[in-house]
Amino acid sequence: MAEQPQSGAAKASPEIVKLLTAINRLTIKAINTNEKQSLVFLMLNDTAQIVRYDRAVFFSMGKQPTKVLGVSGQTKVSKWADLSKKWRAVADDIKDPRSVQVITHDSLNRSGNIFNELEQGQSGTSILWAPLFSGGELVGGFWFERWSGNKWQQQEQEIIKFLVDAYGAAWKKFVTSAAIWRMLKAKWTWYSVLLILLLLMFVRVPLRVAAPCEVVPHHPIVVTAPLDGIIEEVVVEPGQFVKEATTLFEYDKRVPMQELKVAQKQVEITRSELNRSTTLGLEDPRSRAEIAVLTLRLQREEIRLALAQYHAGQLTVIAPQEGYVVLDDPDQWRGKPVQVGERVLILSHPEQTKIRFWLPEGDNISLDKEKPVKVVLNVAPEKSYRANLVYIANYTSLDEKQVPSFVAEANWMNGVPDVKTGLKGTAVLYGDNVSLFYFIVRKPWSSIRRWTGI
Repeated sequence: MAEQPQSGAAKASPEIVKLLTAINRLTIKAINTNEKQSLVFLMLNDTAQIVRYDRAVFFSMGKQPTKVLGVSGQTKVSKWADLSKKWRAVADDIKDPRSVQVITHDSLNRSGNIFNELEQGQSGTSILWAPLFSGGELVGGFWFERWSGNKWQQQEQEIIKFLVDAYGAAWKKFVTSAAIWRMLKAKWTWYSVLLILLLLMFVRVPLRVAAPCEVVPHHPIVVTAPLDGIIEEVVVEPGQFVKEATTLFEYDKRVPMQELKVAQKQVEITRSELNRSTTLGLEDPRSRAEIAVLTLRLQREEIRLALAQYHAGQLTVIAPQEGYVVLDDPDQWRGKPVQVGERVLILSHPEQTKIRFWLPEGDNISLDKEKPVKVVLNVAPEKSYRANLVYIANYTSLDEKQVPSFVAEANWMNGVPDVKTGLKGTAVLYGDNVSLFYFIVRKPWSSIRRWTGI
């Protein structure tokens, strides 16, 4: 006899597992539903897989008037239909709408007559009310009907309560979006926005723009190639401090030195011919006639020799003054042919720097040159420096990010700070005083007009 209850429990276990599996599957499906109307349809119709009922109605409740959002088996519901009005009247009249209960006359305040009409509509109607909560707030309710005298059991009410709690979690995302939408539609929201806009019109602030900047030498010495040829080697390193007359780079000497030897030999040959003609000219008239020609030829060869000697003297390039070497990669110059005037490197002094920045084409506003430029370097964002705007180009060029920009320069104020050449950051420039409203909407306004053409 003692084993019989165990056998009954064992037989009941598969049914319980099947019920929990169905509830879990329905809960996951509800939570993954991203459309409000699809979730309403699921809750009203698929719940019948767990608990049997003949009709279900779902109401939205809370801060807004009660509204019928759906009826099981129907895709659309008219809120003006008589049956919908009766449902809303009874739902609004429930004494305790926050608890799961079978609705009777004792559950209502004043809508007993309407409730009688609903009961008479289908013989033996039993109505179960189940509230829907989201974040502890009542946001809706379910109206489950059974007809033909079928009553709601306590165990079924517990199952409905458990399932509706899961529906509340799925409904939460729609409650938030609906609250935001209601707030946007509220008159006080637009009044507040209008008041804020009016206040922004009267608050004056300086118009400011930000531009990428870089620390560059102020008076750099550009060392260029003094003659056409091939660079053999750059003997200095980037950032190296060099004194005046220090060797910077050297040319390949083979061709220039060979040209120098040829020029020297040509001068010797021409001079010998001139001496021979001068000696023979004392007796030979023909030799005397060649003296003028050879004299001019000797002058030409001497000029060529002087040029070759000059080239030979330029094969080693020295520093014209002391400074730090600004150079990207010395190895890239090895064996590279260059032309006269081509830049090879720069010599700069650390105490002579300035700021160069690239003002985007859309930010070339009317700037106030009396207001200092604020410079913030990337390596030290906690510090800021001030500089005087001295130059803005009249034409655009592409910066390193291929953005059309106006190149501008500024000199440091209060002495040159201890910053390295090549550091980058942001320069903040100030224009005329404008309303805070214009300050905020200037760029979005410009973008809208640029894309729409209005």
